[in-house]
Amino acid sequence: MDNSQIRKMNKIESEEAFLADNAADFAGDHNIARFTMLINAEKVRILEFNARKTSSVDDKRRAGAVYEDYRRQLSDLLKLFVGAAAIVDADIPHTADKYKNPYPRSDHNLIAKATSFAIDSVPIQHQLIEAGLPPEAIDNLLLIRDAFQTASLAYESTKTGRAEAVGGMVDAFRKIMEYSKRRGRSVRLKYRNNPAKLAAWAVASHLERAPHREKSAPKAKQEVTPATTE
Repeated sequence: MDNSQIRKMNKIESEEAFLADNAADFAGDHNIARFTMLINAEKVRILEFNARKTSSVDDKRRAGAVYEDYRRQLSDLLKLFVGAAAIVDADIPHTADKYKNPYPRSDHNLIAKATSFAIDSVPIQHQLIEAGLPPEAIDNLLLIRDAFQTASLAYESTKTGRAEAVGGMVDAFRKIMEYSKRRGRSVRLKYRNNPAKLAAWAVASHLERAPHREKSAPKAKQEVTPATTE
């Protein structure tokens, strides 16, 4: 949870402490009970979303490392094909035209180039090997392409999972604050003729504001004394 959400949760806990201390006054009050139940349900959702958000950070880190490793392997392998094709081009004109490094280097373009390189390499496989391409390169190209595509999808999935958790928490806090507002109306109505209780509730339900950053005082300009000539 961020600082704003922590302050909201502290407000809810303070309200619940007040209601617990004055439980006898609210016995049989269905509005208070209903909104408290709704708030508790959203608190459970917040805990679930927060756990998912925390775990998604680790998942994203691991998936990102695998993704970057396969992306590097695929990029390096494509460069080998480009280099070999440039040599073969001397004997088979326009070969180099079919083997260009992908640009822009998006995931989609890398995967598309790997597929086209593998297909175009079949009829000239021997020439490419003679030009320095490792014999296992074509098979490896397809294997690494598939692994990279899987890693890319997994990595994107972790981003989506985190975004869903963050969005879910925002929605849950929005509902909690709305239910708290409605519950507060019932509390104020209950104590409308009791200034001391109203004041205590005002303190309990107060939402702390984010601390303001103090502006640093402007630096005083140093006066420059003009040099005197004798």
